[in-house]
Order: sequence, then C-alpha cells, then structure tokens
Amino acid sequence: MLTNLRERIKPLTERVGKALGDIGITPNSLTLTGLTFSILTPLMIYVGYFWLGFSLFVFSSVFDVLDGAVAKATGRTSLKGSFLDSFSDRIADASFTASLLFIDVGPELVIYILASSYLISYSRAKGESLGLKVEGVGIMERGERIILLGITLVIGGLGYTYLANLMGWIIAALNTVTVIHRALYILSRGSK
Repeated sequence: MLTNLRERIKPLTERVGKALGDIGITPNSLTLTGLTFSILTPLMIYVGYFWLGFSLFVFSSVFDVLDGAVAKATGRTSLKGSFLDSFSDRIADASFTASLLFIDVGPELVIYILASSYLISYSRAKGESLGLKVEGVGIMERGERIILLGITLVIGGLGYTYLANLMGWIIAALNTVTVIHRALYILSRGSK
C-alpha cells in the first residue's frame, strides 16, 4: 500500500538524499544512526521516558528512508550497504516490537507479531532470490507495520492498554494475511 506513496514522494526523498550526500553524509552513517536509535527505543520506554523513546522510534524510521535516498542520489549503493540496511531493519523490527512489552501488550502477542513480521521479510527475500518481484505483495509491508506499531505505541503510551492490545491483534491478523498471501504468490509463480 505504501509502495504507491513511496513512488509519489520519491522526487522529494531524492532531493533530500542528494542534499545530505552533498554535505558528506553517507548512507551507512544514516543506517547506523537509525540502528542506534531503534535499539534505544525500547530501553527509553522501559526506563520510563516514553516520549523520548517514541521520538527515537520516529527518527529511526526517518533515517531508514533517508539512507536509501542518499545511496541512490549519490551512487553509493553497494552489496555491503544493502546487507547493512536489511540487517539493521530486522534489528529495528525486533526493537520496535519489543517496545510493545513496556506498554503492557501481552508477551505472547508480541512474540507472534515479531515472528510474523520476520516471515513477511523472509518471504520477500526468499522470493526475490528465486527471481520473483515480491515488493507490493500483501497489505503489511514494512512501512505499514512501522506505522501501525507507532500508532499502537502512542495508544499504549497514553495509558489505553486495552486499545493497544486490540491494535496488536489487528497487526497480528494483518501480518498473518500477508504471510499467507506472499506464500501463495511465491508458490504459484515459482518454477518447479
């Protein structure tokens, strides 16, 4: 769903990426800064600084968009950078999802959200290694998951534990639909 939005704002992210590259900021420095922010997110929420933790969540997500924009705008794409970006995304997924524990979302639900999120990412990686285009397949790509996790964090941070858990179940359900959709898509198109 956000894939279409990404295409619409691409000219803006390209301009920002070029501007950042022109002042010497590298894609990997943005990736590592975003990774650091993502790791600090649950820690800050755990120690009671919810809004600081949520701000780190937002900044990490922005840096995740900008690292790719800088790489493309400056021609600094590389296998190393691509791996670092994907690897950092998985750590951020785990950190952001773990943050739900500290707003009293049930641990079993948090584990399920994390596992299903990883299955979504894995199915894309595996499908693409088989030569299939999997981006855009399913309703819960990474961008959608991050937005819903952010909404859930705010709801829980404001003290609405019941609603935060309800949002967790919605994320889990949408993740499940996406996992099944991607699996069926890959199985129906994969060569024998």
